[in-house]
Amino acid sequence: MPSNHVLIVDDEPRVAFFLSKSLEHAKQDYQVSIAHSGEEALEMLNRSSIDLLVTDLRMPGISGLELMRWVRASSPQTRTILITAYGNDEVEAEAHRLEAYRYITKPFNMEEFTQAVQQALRDVAI
Repeated sequence: MPSNHVLIVDDEPRVAFFLSKSLEHAKQDYQVSIAHSGEEALEMLNRSSIDLLVTDLRMPGISGLELMRWVRASSPQTRTILITAYGNDEVEAEAHRLEAYRYITKPFNMEEFTQAVQQALRDVAI
């Protein structure tokens, strides 16, 4: 049984699919779930334990920062990674204030992404 549960949240199905597949190819012990909206992610976060939330910033409805605020308040042991193509200094500062493990700007390579996930989950285990 996988020991780490990762939730990927992106309103673009192809992006979520490729992020999920990159974790599967990393051959680590992950259970990966996908949500295509912040609302769907909240339902999943309420139903099961998530070790790492990987979320896009801009989505219709609940944004990635709003999800991170909810996680910080309701599940502070859950690590977060924020991914965005629309970053700026204010977004980065807010992500750090919300204790994001990583702030990754698009475009990025999959190796960078999988390393960030591995490091975040390794730090959770410590």
